[in-house]
Amino acid sequence: MSAKSFVRDKTMTGTSNFFSTSRLTSEDSTDFLPWSEEYNLGIRSVDHDHHILFDVVNNFERSVRKNESIVIVSSTFKALETYVNEHFAREEKHMANAKYPGAIAHRKLHRNLKQDLEGFKRDFLETPEEFDSEEFLGFLGEWLKDHILKEDMAYVSHVKGLE
Repeated sequence: MSAKSFVRDKTMTGTSNFFSTSRLTSEDSTDFLPWSEEYNLGIRSVDHDHHILFDVVNNFERSVRKNESIVIVSSTFKALETYVNEHFAREEKHMANAKYPGAIAHRKLHRNLKQDLEGFKRDFLETPEEFDSEEFLGFLGEWLKDHILKEDMAYVSHVKGLE
């Protein structure tokens, strides 16, 4: 679904709590990006962060699908951006404390995602009616799953137990 469909409703409806699942209705019974136990690293703070990131992505998808206002979708972008920054800082601190040898390369992946998110957000804010939310969600969902299962799993043995 592109932003064109949700731009029709430009009402300023305020903000929602995008970390809450209380907004779910029966039509929301399946998540765009479902959580799976395979994403658990066994590092409590990182696993918690990953759950929240999945929730934010799912809430963004629901906002678009429900044709919520630009203000709502924009605040979801902000929530995602904020939480990504917080999560990456925590994760990078764990890697530094563990002297993980792949920390520099991992930080570069984080930096690249932050730049990509900034680009998507800029595109949305400049021309929301042309924003391709399917492309964004597809990119973000695949990035998160791939990053957790490959890149994050690679540092687990170095970090686990130091938390």
